[in-house]
Amino acid sequence: TLLDMKDYNAPRLQILAALVSSDKFCENKEIMKNINHLLASSLSGDQNMINAAIRTILSMSKHKVGCEFLGNNDILEVFVGLFTSSSNIVETKSAYTILKNVIQYEVKIPQISLVASCLLHSLLYEYSLK
Repeated sequence: TLLDMKDYNAPRLQILAALVSSDKFCENKEIMKNINHLLASSLSGDQNMINAAIRTILSMSKHKVGCEFLGNNDILEVFVGLFTSSSNIVETKSAYTILKNVIQYEVKIPQISLVASCLLHSLLYEYSLK
């Protein structure tokens, strides 16, 4: 099956991004356990893997079930670590949308004060460019 494959992680994540946009799909605990492992390993991979994982997280964050999954399985914590790192690994628009969605569904964001600080710095930087 798609989740049992050991290679082609980026294409697998692209397919999964479409599937996890459905809250019903995300209710299957066994499938989501496997997706959790794939996301965790992809978020520590190269930039291509990180981008594919971020797109999957973005898709999953569009509903309450997905946001709760992200918060309960440490994926949100890893995402926040990438977002707050100084290396700009996460594309800004996707990061903002994920954070907005998670807040909308009242899922606790790890390191919220650091996230708020990064958002403020980003806002000030964008304002200074105008």
